[in-house]
Amino acid sequence: MESSYQRCDDAEQPTDCWIFFDPTTASLETRLPEVALPPGRPVRWRFRGRAADGSATPLPAGWLPMLAFDHSDLSTTSALGPFASLLHVAATDADGGVSIDVLGEWPETIAPGLTPPTYFAGLLRGVGFGGDKGMSALTTRRLTLFLGPDREPVPTPPPACGKHRVDLTVRHDPERPSRLTIEPDEPMRIFTDSVVSWHFATDLPLLYPMILFYHFEDWQEEAGAVQFDGDRPNRYYEPCRRMRITSNRIDAWDFKPDRRHCFYEAAVLTSGQLSVGFLSTGDPQLDNEGTPFPTDEP
Repeated sequence: MESSYQRCDDAEQPTDCWIFFDPTTASLETRLPEVALPPGRPVRWRFRGRAADGSATPLPAGWLPMLAFDHSDLSTTSALGPFASLLHVAATDADGGVSIDVLGEWPETIAPGLTPPTYFAGLLRGVGFGGDKGMSALTTRRLTLFLGPDREPVPTPPPACGKHRVDLTVRHDPERPSRLTIEPDEPMRIFTDSVVSWHFATDLPLLYPMILFYHFEDWQEEAGAVQFDGDRPNRYYEPCRRMRITSNRIDAWDFKPDRRHCFYEAAVLTSGQLSVGFLSTGDPQLDNEGTPFPTDEP
């Protein structure tokens, strides 16, 4: 069943930066390590695997991409660098492999004379239910965006499209300071045309917010019940195709028409002296009904 709304696609072709994962060497290779572009020009990072013959393939299941900017160069506390948000667009294959594009979305007002922002691209795994073995991280060397003197018109980011909204708040757990909690805490019903927004409290020691989907309970029609497969690998983007990250909010939409319970964690990476921390909520869930949100329209 297809969703009842028109998908929001990006209107302007961006500058592409390719990030390749080589599973034989467990390393990342990048093209265009130094990118020159006018402020406002669309830019996209494309995370892919690398086959033995050199061709691009999906990433293996269980890897999560991220960009981390050195905000000290920009006199800002945002880990999103010069961007207002990062839009993740994902496509999964039958084996759970995922091809992920990350688009940098500029703010409407761009300060003049920005220092060329430096950053690294990375892949994480071992988070979520797989965290018992610790978190593994692969990163590129430090990369640079050179922002030219010319200015481009700032494209308007496509909105999160959907007829049904779910709003959730992520806060410190008052009983466990090292954990986070979600309000409301009951499983939330979603549909293919839902937009789910997680609002992260402003008092969190926030470096980078994340929503990590992993295990699922599938609805088995013949049994008339839900069946949980605890050995299923983490598949962070399987329930939805689009996720927009800002400094204190994440929107997810374009959900697949799969009837299942989706377990996830809302988490934040935090920064301290010589350390990076990880705070999470545990395993709340979304109950995907699959069909479009009911309306009063005939």
